[in-house]
Amino acid sequence: MTLRDRAGGGSAPLALPRESRHRGPVLGVALSDRGELLASAGEDGTVRLTRLGDGGPRTEVRDPGLGLLYAVAVSGDGAQVAAAGRDGRVWLLHVPGGRARVVGTREFGRVRALAFSPDGHRLATGEWQDRIGLWDTRTGRREASLYGLSDSVFGVAFSPDGRQLAAASQDDTAGIWDIGEHRLIARLASHIGPVHGIAYSPDGRTLATSGEDGSVRLWTPQAAVTTPLPGAAWQDGALSPDRSLLAVAGRDGTVRLLRTADRGLRTVTVGQDPVRAVAFSPDGALFAAGDERGTATVWRTADPRRPVHRWRAHDRAVTSVAFRPGDAGALATAGEDRTAKVWRLAGSGALREQSLLGHDDAVYRVLFLGPETLVTGSLDNTARIWRLSDGRELRRLTEHEDTVLGLAAGPHGMLATASRDHTVKLWDPAGRRSLRTLAGHTGPVTSVAFNPAGTRLVSTGRDNTVRIWDPGTGRPLLTLTGHTGRVRSAAFLGDDGPVVSVAEDGTVRWWDLDVPGVLARTCRALGSATDRPLWERLLPDVPYAPGCP
Repeated sequence: MTLRDRAGGGSAPLALPRESRHRGPVLGVALSDRGELLASAGEDGTVRLTRLGDGGPRTEVRDPGLGLLYAVAVSGDGAQVAAAGRDGRVWLLHVPGGRARVVGTREFGRVRALAFSPDGHRLATGEWQDRIGLWDTRTGRREASLYGLSDSVFGVAFSPDGRQLAAASQDDTAGIWDIGEHRLIARLASHIGPVHGIAYSPDGRTLATSGEDGSVRLWTPQAAVTTPLPGAAWQDGALSPDRSLLAVAGRDGTVRLLRTADRGLRTVTVGQDPVRAVAFSPDGALFAAGDERGTATVWRTADPRRPVHRWRAHDRAVTSVAFRPGDAGALATAGEDRTAKVWRLAGSGALREQSLLGHDDAVYRVLFLGPETLVTGSLDNTARIWRLSDGRELRRLTEHEDTVLGLAAGPHGMLATASRDHTVKLWDPAGRRSLRTLAGHTGPVTSVAFNPAGTRLVSTGRDNTVRIWDPGTGRPLLTLTGHTGRVRSAAFLGDDGPVVSVAEDGTVRWWDLDVPGVLARTCRALGSATDRPLWERLLPDVPYAPGCP
């Protein structure tokens, strides 16, 4: 075991007493916040406490009687020490009085990691199975078990404010939990191999993980990088007009309503059939969904326990829904029956106002350009613009070489189309030729969306990526990787982000687009260790800056 003084440059190790040396491998070390107490634990079953204050280091040897010890932790104020290992129970020491006790039972299996909360009132245990234990250090009672990982937990860390707990796992991922609700709020999947180390920066804005793949990865926990929604692959997503709610359509027959501020979740059961599409009304008071059976359903957002409208909209699957601008009582649907329809909500169902016929194959997307103008995208490789007053086709956009899967309208009139041909095209709706083509995806492009100002465009693809573009020039700006399944939709929460994406891997991801901010936090965390290979793993889209500017 070696200890170095960072204030002195860390060049020479500090001399430690002979008593601090274990009889075998040292498996855990921990320091109090002020560096006054060093604790170590090892295969010899002992805990060695070394006081580093005035008068030189002094070591005390304690034997918890638990056999081999994997982990040790010291509370921030140095008043408590915990140790645990193969036995499964936890040894707690009150340092000032020297009193020790053993809490827990062997039923939870080996404990591989320990961490005290900032106030010292809680202890987290990372366990051999896929559990994390939360303990009240004052009573010695287990408060809760946290789940969400799929293999042994190798590291645990509380956020500086004590509101979150992060854990590293053998399943190649890390997770973040809300302590108050005992709820998993983020799943971090990027390492290639088990994740062993995890730690928050002092300000809580950065989370670092280290793994067997030899990499250190930096995350922004407050952006809730990943929100796992157990149950199904997600097919579509929609933001409410005020961007406070995200609706996610699932193959398990549900719609999940996720609050963007705190990730609070509500599940709405639509039926037994996969839900293909979701949309909010212009005022956000209603949301609609379309399912694989051809049914459209509308709920009140404030009270979605029961639908207020439900009707058979198409003979085959409903693939898209969209409310008319400025009119929460009317919406359009697209279907695999080759039609698009406009409906007026009435009673407990809806009355059909218009059927748009002419596509040669399934219609996959509908989008209002105005109250009386609708755009459709189809498996017949075209996007078509319709006048709703008489159902007439005004223009046919034919440059795509495969299915048109996504549509988006910018605030200044620009139209974007996403296609299975791996491209996004930008159009002036008054013309028939595209303004520019955005190429970069290596698979079908599933959706597109503008930011509120129309200065950025986000696209998603079956290549598992989210891409950010400058629509004015067509220049690619960022490629966001991390999803492990096809990405179905994405949207901006603000002009400069973050971006939220929905994928078939069962997760929602929140992406921080503040590259200068991420760069600054990365530089602060890495210091002088910014070698090119590590830089390229952490910031692949940012030019290498040796030494960090």
